Amino acid sequence: PLPPMLRKAVGRPDCIALVGPTGAGTTTTAAKLAVRRGMFGANRTGLLTIDTYRVGGMEQLATYAELADVPFEVVYDAREIDAAIKRLSADCDVIIIDTPGRSPASAELTERWRSLLDNIAPDEVHLVLPASLRADLAVDIGRAYAPNRAHCGATHLLLSKLDEVPRESGVTDLALSLEMPTRWITDGQDVPADLKPGVPRLLRAWGLS
Repeated sequence: PLPPMLRKAVGRPDCIALVGPTGAGTTTTAAKLAVRRGMFGANRTGLLTIDTYRVGGMEQLATYAELADVPFEVVYDAREIDAAIKRLSADCDVIIIDTPGRSPASAELTERWRSLLDNIAPDEVHLVLPASLRADLAVDIGRAYAPNRAHCGATHLLLSKLDEVPRESGVTDLALSLEMPTRWITDGQDVPADLKPGVPRLLRAWGLS
């Protein structure tokens, strides 16, 4: 569970980044986390995106942010990071960061946004993966997003699209194969309703109360 108040002593909001392959649902999940009232208790949320590649991605987040009255910033390069976070810090305790959905094989493009994310230095990086993904592919993707000498890496797992898995069979095995803590899952496209605590859902999927 998240602590009741996240703001650090130095005054910078806690930054939670979402990463994942194309189609995993990082942008929709970022919107769910940012606009859902009480998601972080009394902490106020803001949105920041470094996904300047996908057509419509920024516009989608900007619309959600406007409707929910959530501060929103777009960062194109490393020189803009400090100013964007400073503007968000004036009103936010938690910043949700959206990143481009990219195949790990897209080395050049992945290198660009991962370097940008390293400059932001998020406190947590949640790897968003569809629950229908084969376990062996999930493990390979997990390795691709793991921390290394060059980049910060995923610290948590966030399974998406549980509604697309019949009876949620194998979902818990998939989570266990990644060996990362799972705070949230998503089970639909509705923003922000289809966002749930991860552990109770995974335990139920495994047949435990």
